[in-house]
Amino acid sequence: MTNNITNNMMKMNAQLQQAADELVALSGKPACGHLVFQLVPAGVTMDHGVLEAECDSAGVPKRWRPKEVRQRTAAKRAMADLSRRLGKGYEARRVNVTTEDEEVFEIVEVLSDEDAKKNIYDRKETLVLNLMTGLVTSSGYDSNWAPHEVAAAALYRKYRAHNATDLRNMVLGFLRRHGVMLSTGSGVYFVPQSQSVVDVLGAMQSVLATAGGTVITLAQPDTAATRASMEASARTSLSGELAQLEQRLGAIDVDTLGDKTFGKKMVELSELKAKAAVLAGVLQFKADDINAKVDAVAQAFNAKVKGLLNVPTAPAAALAVNAAPAPAPAPAFDLVSDLAMPEALPEAAPVPAPAQRLSTAEEEFGF
Repeated sequence: MTNNITNNMMKMNAQLQQAADELVALSGKPACGHLVFQLVPAGVTMDHGVLEAECDSAGVPKRWRPKEVRQRTAAKRAMADLSRRLGKGYEARRVNVTTEDEEVFEIVEVLSDEDAKKNIYDRKETLVLNLMTGLVTSSGYDSNWAPHEVAAAALYRKYRAHNATDLRNMVLGFLRRHGVMLSTGSGVYFVPQSQSVVDVLGAMQSVLATAGGTVITLAQPDTAATRASMEASARTSLSGELAQLEQRLGAIDVDTLGDKTFGKKMVELSELKAKAAVLAGVLQFKADDINAKVDAVAQAFNAKVKGLLNVPTAPAAALAVNAAPAPAPAPAFDLVSDLAMPEALPEAAPVPAPAQRLSTAEEEFGF
């Protein structure tokens, strides 16, 4: 069944791309960019080692690859899942007696003692999980109790692997860095024409195809109508990204802010301004208003922490925020270079209309 789905997706991808290329050819204009969306069926999983090998073979930059799931994190998730499967009245509980390579859990029956007004825990089974091998050994306390070492080992493997959301987010992270979403929740992005970007998307398509997914890139002709439509989407998306970034910066506790975090935040602003410059160059519009807003946010954040940090001079990437915008065409630099990744922060509050909110992989259409 999975092979049939994969083959159908590959055929659909090829047909759509051929149709888009033919439209570009008929227009007599070069491509100004691509519309991109991705599909990964629910329930797909891929072991980290397999994913790494596929990414190495296809040429996916390490920056965009999902990180390996930690062993103890996978173990806790597996036991939580096992507890749900056991049903009401039973729990899989972690035992504090653990070693460097093992996690120990007990399955207990929870009995209520109404007179003492407390719960009584009747041990049914002890599970010892080897984090390195994934093997589980079981010790039972009840001859009528069926052991769960096979189920526990299977769940551990499941949570050590990457799921469909991990694979979707690999592509979404790249699209959000280099493109703009056409409308909230649509899952369809416009990315400016760049061979390096197209190469990475092609590499990701190769990886997703092994899991039954796909990345579809449709060339868009460089016409006035295309530029006007994409400009409107770009302005809305960039405004939304800036609004969310401004909210995250406002939520930072400057009393605990370090030089490294300050530099990362300034890099985020610099990257946003660089993306606006690329879009403005490709789509032939002036981004002075967007640049001014980015500069204002950068200056406000800099003023907020001034005197609290040892930042007499900002990092080179941060200084670029206040630099004059590059003239069209877009500046020639590698869009997929390994710049500093944004630091993970709490989810920002929704951005009021008309700013555009970044959606999750599950919220975007087509997944």
